[in-house]
Amino acid sequence: MTRTRRALRRACRNPTVRGWRALNRPAVRSLPGHRRGPDDLSQALVAFARAIRCHRRLAKLTPSFFDSAVVDREARERDERRRWMALWEPALARAYGCDPLPHKPEDDLPPLPPPRTQRAVDRPLACWNLWFNLGREALRRYQQRRPHELIGFGRLARLLEIAMDSGRLASGFDPGLPDAEPDNYDAAWADLKRAYGRGDGTDPVVSAGVL
Repeated sequence: MTRTRRALRRACRNPTVRGWRALNRPAVRSLPGHRRGPDDLSQALVAFARAIRCHRRLAKLTPSFFDSAVVDREARERDERRRWMALWEPALARAYGCDPLPHKPEDDLPPLPPPRTQRAVDRPLACWNLWFNLGREALRRYQQRRPHELIGFGRLARLLEIAMDSGRLASGFDPGLPDAEPDNYDAAWADLKRAYGRGDGTDPVVSAGVL
């Protein structure tokens, strides 16, 4: 009885294609009992969201390396400290008859975290690279396969959310916070005057070629 109904249904089916039939349907349908997987755009959105979560964890573990706001602030502090040391290091080296220490490129890098923190960073760093590369590849496939497809409001909202989260990561978690107060070297400068000045309050850097 069931076979007879199926045969009648196939015989009565309209052979003409309906006008509202989707033109971008896949040529190969999914097997019976198997659900169709997410498309390339959905895969890209999921991968980018997971990459952002991994980056947030990295910024919490080692902000000196992965939080852009902290990286920029510490770089400015190192530049200020280097300019301060350049005022007295050459004169101090002449006073003791030695050459000033040359500047090394690694001096501009933040110190490495403890070994335990380095081990904790390995996993989220590998996951961040993995998910970011997967998301970029899925987005490239989507743009290649469906360049003219209209994106729904839900996916458009997720794209905007991911873009804003990526912008916050690029600028740091708290980019609006004011910079820390500059280091005050007045006390150190007074100690240098007492130790290497002439005793008359002269600036130690310009006093008698000693300091």
